[in-house]
Amino acid sequence: MGSRLASPASMESPRDHQSERPTPAPVTPLLFTLPAEIRLKIFGFCIPRKCAIKVSSAMYRPYGVEPLVSTRGPPEEDRFLNTRPRWTNVLHVSKQMSDECLNILYGENLFEVYLSKRAEATLKKTFSKRNIQRIRFMVVIDPGPCFRGELNQPDIPFWAMTVPNLKLFEWVTQPDKKAERYTSNLATRQRLEGWMEWTDAYLDCFSEFMVDGVEFKMSLDKGDGRCIQYFVILNLLRIAHYDIQTAKLSMFVVLQRLDASNSYPKITNCILLYPPASMSHSGRRGRLLLNAFPACNLCGESIYIFSTGVSEIIRGDAPKGIRLFSLHDRWIEGRPTDLDEIHFDGRWTWSCTFRVPLGVVTVYLNPFDNFGPEGPFHLSGVGELRPGQTICLPQDDNQMVLWNYQGPIQHALPTPKFFSVLAQLLTLPMHERCWRLMTRILDVELIKKNMDIFVRAMCQPWMPTRPVSSPSRIYPVAELLKLGVGLPGKFRLTPTSYRGMGDEDLSHMPRDFRGADPLNDSYVDKVIARFAAKYTKKREKGSEPTWQPSIPTHTMSRRSQGTFRPRNVFLPTELILNIADYLGHHKDIQNLLSVFPHWHPMIPDSYWRRRFVDDNCLDNVQSPPEDALDWQHLYLNSDRLLRPSLGWRNRQRILSQLQGTKERFLRQLERKGE
Repeated sequence: MGSRLASPASMESPRDHQSERPTPAPVTPLLFTLPAEIRLKIFGFCIPRKCAIKVSSAMYRPYGVEPLVSTRGPPEEDRFLNTRPRWTNVLHVSKQMSDECLNILYGENLFEVYLSKRAEATLKKTFSKRNIQRIRFMVVIDPGPCFRGELNQPDIPFWAMTVPNLKLFEWVTQPDKKAERYTSNLATRQRLEGWMEWTDAYLDCFSEFMVDGVEFKMSLDKGDGRCIQYFVILNLLRIAHYDIQTAKLSMFVVLQRLDASNSYPKITNCILLYPPASMSHSGRRGRLLLNAFPACNLCGESIYIFSTGVSEIIRGDAPKGIRLFSLHDRWIEGRPTDLDEIHFDGRWTWSCTFRVPLGVVTVYLNPFDNFGPEGPFHLSGVGELRPGQTICLPQDDNQMVLWNYQGPIQHALPTPKFFSVLAQLLTLPMHERCWRLMTRILDVELIKKNMDIFVRAMCQPWMPTRPVSSPSRIYPVAELLKLGVGLPGKFRLTPTSYRGMGDEDLSHMPRDFRGADPLNDSYVDKVIARFAAKYTKKREKGSEPTWQPSIPTHTMSRRSQGTFRPRNVFLPTELILNIADYLGHHKDIQNLLSVFPHWHPMIPDSYWRRRFVDDNCLDNVQSPPEDALDWQHLYLNSDRLLRPSLGWRNRQRILSQLQGTKERFLRQLERKGE
């Protein structure tokens, strides 16, 4: 009965089930089965790459990209017109293809952001947050101090989502030549202060959000198609709270040469255009303040100026009865090695003298190029930084010229002749004390022969971040801007690496240890003299230790299957010394001898003396002979014995930084020889 009431439409036959086809499984397009690297190479032929995208509110094209080589070219030469180009069709094929192509479009093109044209608001309005975070290369165009329009404050939320994702971040000062031509010197000076405050606000904002690995460049656009790049951040070093911890000055100066005559020494006169700037802590992270001192590119500390003059300081600290210099009316001439006899007693007086490697400034056209000072470089002699912001340096690296502050002339000498070939030079100053320590861990002749490589190795870990600009109208000597950076005041006293301190908290170090003379330390001499006196008394009493045979003899036999015992390990003295040479710190040698205590008497005193002299960069000639004291005890306990010396602490801090320069120099020298 029930089967009769069923409608025919509700009845399904087996044939109906057989006619249904299953839904086909999704098939991955063959293009997406390729490796991602190959697929991105293919997309790269469809999407513009390594081009400049100009962003401004006055003239902005959302899809307009211009080749880097013709960014300022006429519109008819532009391949990508104001209308939507055809290559954008690949963004509508699929979501995966769109994401990968957008990574190329935003990540491999250079975005030119014009701060004077409200480009920040234009970017936020035109692009989504995700696309803005894809940007990897950006150039910020600064209009210069003569700009007459309104300068808006930085959009902090915009830079917070943009800066951390960048690989290359460049600040270009592009002054308005027409505005400079019709602006008086007085008006320029008045606008300069407000422009620098506006620049400070942007740099404060950038320093808040900068992360490790960002390559930061700053340059001056001369307006003739060339761009002088005057400093670069190769690596941004930060600590847990993202406070800037380590920075370095790259000081650019203009050099002029004085003639060699009977009345003047042959010197190079370096005129500082503007006091360099430095990083200092002022209540919030990344605040940038001015500092009137340049800094050493080996240790990062400032090169100070003292009102009494370097010559007067040296006269007071020099040993009595020793005449170091030949005195003239206007200058004092001597040899740099004469400074080795002097211990600078006053704080920071050791930092008065310095050298520079001299070389020509490089002009950069492509913002994607890597920065690197180019040779040839040659080492100058030793000079001083004078209160008038003038540096006087001998051309001969074995000469030292200091000005006689008791003479009739207290200011810079006039330049009788100017050589235009030396009009724009790049120099990176370094303390004479730091240079002397560098030559004790690295062959000086090897450095001089490869000075260009040494300058690169010296520049790499440091980070200048603060521009100080002055228009060429105020300083007509050169159009090159001068910048510099010191260390943040909060972190100057806590170096990141400090040899010889063990596990001691670095923040507990004395606040003035950096001001002590790192080369000629009287405390170390006193410790050595005290140990020598004790050793002499013990020897006079007949308690001089007797040495055991250096190489124990034993019969050769098959390897034992028993338990390994360190006391059964006997090696020739030469092999033991080779093993010890591979250990960089005396605590490592102590650990080695604690495992093999029977090796103690096999190591001669000559080895302990050599390790103590080399590890502390002492003068080998002036150190006592090997039989004058117990060198083993002195070397293995050097941390405890020498820790009260502020000069020794400062030396160990500087040596830890010089060791990195040495390793980079040798690596790059090895690559050059390949």
